[in-house]
Amino acid sequence: MRISLRRGAAACLCVLTMSSLSACGGQKSGTTGASSPAVSAPASGVSATPTPSPTPSYPFTVGPVADAKNLGTRMAAALKTVKSYSTVGEMKLTAEKTSASVKFSGDVDQSDPAVPKTHVKMVAAGKAMEIVSVGPKVWVKNDGSWVEGGSQQADQVDQTQALAKWGDAVVSAKYVGEDATGHHFEVTADPKKMLSTLDADTAAKIGPVPADYWLDDEFRLVKVAMKITEGGTSISSITTVSGINQPVTIPKVA
Repeated sequence: MRISLRRGAAACLCVLTMSSLSACGGQKSGTTGASSPAVSAPASGVSATPTPSPTPSYPFTVGPVADAKNLGTRMAAALKTVKSYSTVGEMKLTAEKTSASVKFSGDVDQSDPAVPKTHVKMVAAGKAMEIVSVGPKVWVKNDGSWVEGGSQQADQVDQTQALAKWGDAVVSAKYVGEDATGHHFEVTADPKKMLSTLDADTAAKIGPVPADYWLDDEFRLVKVAMKITEGGTSISSITTVSGINQPVTIPKVA
């Protein structure tokens, strides 16, 4: 497989994970989310106590979802109740008898929708890296100092903030049932609609992206697992969300 496809698939999976979290981030009422980074005082406009939402009228019936677009729309609409959250997860890549993994954790402050802020920590091959974004600007730290990122990093940040894309990207869905984590859906999504910078050729080779989503009663995301396989390359990711509308700390690096 061409290296461009591997990179495209990896970028797609990473951005799909982040954009899905941004669109639907949350936690099932009564459950404990995965551990998250330390928090500080609430960001401006962030309430430390989330406002309960009424349980929506939705036919949680096991089997194929008749109106997958409606499900995606409900998930995207959940963004309106989310001001901040934390994530933790791992992404694995296997190709040509080699494998690598990236463990990550992050905080998101979108109390100001016009200038969302993110802070992500990653560890790969024993090397740590941090990324901070404020609106369209991004800074990277991998050698002890912060450096402003270029257009590639900025494009990725733009994609993670294109939250409404998730609803349009849902191709099909199946309701598996409710477990201790939340409402479990198996879905497929159009990678091109979720990652507009992905070229058509790579998107066609990747094809519809299969994913497992666990949602709370308000259609906010609790956990997501997805995997892309093309030829001998496999890329998978598992991410959990915690601390919805709890205070987060985004470092000031500028």
